[in-house]
Formats: sequence, structure tokens, C-alpha cells
Amino acid sequence: MIHPFTGKIKQLYFYITVWVLISMVHTVILFILYQQSLLSALLDAVVFNFFFSFTGLSLWYMVRYLNFENQTFYFICTNYLGAAVIYVFFSVGSGYFILNAINIGNNKYLEFLDASLPWRGISGIFYFLAFIMSYYLILFSRTIKEKQLKEAELKAAIQETELSMLKSQLNPHFIFNSLNSINALTILDPKAAGEMIVKLSTFLRKSLDQGKIPFICIEEELETINLYLDIEKIRFGEKLQIKSDIKDSVKSSLIPPMLLQPLIENAVKHGVYESLECIEIIINAELVKDLLHISIENTFDPEIKKESRKGIGLRNVAQRLFLTFGRSDLLKVNRAHRKFRVDVLIPQKQI
Repeated sequence: MIHPFTGKIKQLYFYITVWVLISMVHTVILFILYQQSLLSALLDAVVFNFFFSFTGLSLWYMVRYLNFENQTFYFICTNYLGAAVIYVFFSVGSGYFILNAINIGNNKYLEFLDASLPWRGISGIFYFLAFIMSYYLILFSRTIKEKQLKEAELKAAIQETELSMLKSQLNPHFIFNSLNSINALTILDPKAAGEMIVKLSTFLRKSLDQGKIPFICIEEELETINLYLDIEKIRFGEKLQIKSDIKDSVKSSLIPPMLLQPLIENAVKHGVYESLECIEIIINAELVKDLLHISIENTFDPEIKKESRKGIGLRNVAQRLFLTFGRSDLLKVNRAHRKFRVDVLIPQKQI
């Protein structure tokens, strides 16, 4: 994070301008109220305010280091107390010795300099507190802006994901193939056709409704996925085999809605669609410490030539995970000889 006063030219100009104004007020006070010569008053203001302003810039790094989330209150207080002592002694001491050297023989000013040390120390404490408060306000302001930006990006990503879901789940090919399967069943098994119509409508409704909430129980997500797989199983029959191992400990865990749907679709599309053999999709879920670990694995026929893919589904899932949890290591993809596996980690403590 760049320094708030020196990171950009405009900010540096503003900082210098503020201290020039402070020095001007300082000069006027010494010249009028304390009847010092204009030159002595100007030197006094320039030297002391230079050290106060220059040393104050370094306090930013201490504020960045001292984090209330990671350090104890006692540790932070002792560090700030020590920093305040160093800041005051260095700034006032440096100014005192330099002005003593410059004003040799100017007894009137030197007597004033000695007598003014207490209020200069008080001024140093005031400047120290002003710097610390300013830096914390800047940090707070930046944090708020970052959160707002993150929320805006997340909202945009969710909207984009919803649109992607609509395109993939409600595309003409999916509905056409499902309706063809239902049409075939009306002749061969009318009861099964009725069940398929109910499953299709339930799946489409759930797909739309779940996108409106930030997190859902994994059981709800799996119910929607099972509806989708039931529809696909009607189409492919024994060619599509589903296995799942969902531990009891994960049933109350939460995940972003429709997060797994694009991964399941990928497994069906790039496994079953492109294979002449029986394809198996395996879904596992377990809780490891504070992480919900979900794996989706599908076999595929290595003899089938793969068409070029853009990986939109995987990228969307990875982007949603990053924007939701601020981590880029929550989605892992592994492709072995005949198996394609996607591992998803959902931090439960951040929900």
C-alpha cells in the first residue's frame, strides 16, 4: 500500500502546502506575540516544522504494521508510547541543537528557545497524535472503498454467473434434448414422462431462485444437481453412472448457490457427450478442519479428440470463489490419464 502523502505528486504537494501554512502561522506567532526578529521566527518555524513533518512520514509504516487483529492491545499501546517518545525527542532535539548552532550570540532568542522547550514537546505530542489519527482515518477510508469495490465486483460476477447459468441451463439444446426424452417416454413409459416433466420444471425453478441468495446449505445444492443428473440420466441411460460420498458432517455446511452446477455440467458435457464408453461421475464432500472440501471427478474416453474449450465454467467458479473469500487457491484442477478432477474448497469460518 503506497504512502498516503508521498505516493502521488498531488498528495505530496498538498502535504507540503499544509506544513508551509503551519510554518507561516508559527512565524507570525513568534514575531508578533513573542517579539522575536523576523529572521529568527522564520528559522525557528522552518527548522522545527521540517523535523515534525519529515519524521511524521515514517509513522505511516508503524501504523501499517500494528494491526489490531493480530497484536494485543498492550503490545500496540507500548509501541505507540515508545514511538511518541522517540518522535518528540528526535524532532524537538534536532531542531533545538540546529537552532542553537545557528543563533550563537543571539541571547534573546536562545533564552526563548530554552524556555519554550516544554510547549514544543507538547506540540510534538499533538503532531504525533494528529499523524496517527490521520493515518488511521486514511486506512479506514481505503478499507471501506476496497470493500465497496469488492462488493460491486462480486455483485457483477454473480450477475454474470446468473446470465451464464441462464445461457447454459436454459439453452435451446438442453431444453430440446430434455423434451425429446420426455416425448419418447410418453410412448414407452407415460408415468416416467410425467415424473421427468416435474423434475425438469423443479430444476429450472430452483436454478433461478437460488441465484438470489448469497449462501445455501450444501444439501439444497446437491438436490438441484441431482435433478439435473436425473434429467441427463434419462437421456444417456446406463452410459452415465453417478456415485457420491457425502459425509454427514458436511450436511449443514454452506456454499455459494449454483457454484457446483457449472462443474457438473462440464463433467457431463466433456465426459458423457464426447465419449462412446460408459462414463462415471463421482461427487465427494467432507469437512477438513474449517474447509468444506468438494471433489467432482469424471472419467473420459482419451481416444475421443477434444474440441477447443474456453473453460468459461471453471473461470467463473474460480472468480466467484476469489471475490467471495479473497483467495485464489480454492479451486484446483487435475487431469490424469482417464480422469478429470476438480477440487473446491469452501472456508466455513468466513461465511
